[in-house]
Amino acid sequence: MTMPTVQSDNTLSFPHGLIGYEQHNQFQLFSPESDNPTVFELQSLTDHGLALSVVSPEALKLQLSITLTDEESELLELSDPHDVVVALIVYKPIENDVPQTMKAIVKAPIIINSKSKLAIQKQLGELDTIN
Repeated sequence: MTMPTVQSDNTLSFPHGLIGYEQHNQFQLFSPESDNPTVFELQSLTDHGLALSVVSPEALKLQLSITLTDEESELLELSDPHDVVVALIVYKPIENDVPQTMKAIVKAPIIINSKSKLAIQKQLGELDTIN
């Protein structure tokens, strides 16, 4: 796999890393598809073997209502809710060497401040809804 050219406007900082990958804080978000992309790649800038596929909840016909704590909003340097972009990690499980239907990790979305390029992965709680 050829690494894409790093562009600072596509680089996201995760102050706490991702769940299970806490030591990885810098990722580049890009699309391997051409014109109207649906799936994006989140590529670690420190471990080229770590890349995750992400999609918007809307691409899966999901609506999420997520409540951020004051600490999360501060960590994201969020001043305008319109700057929030939500992404879901997707994967294809393999059973008996056969790829299965794509699945999404809906209970732990990635929340991105599109202005500051800061991001967190949030475990959804009781106040959050998925439709």
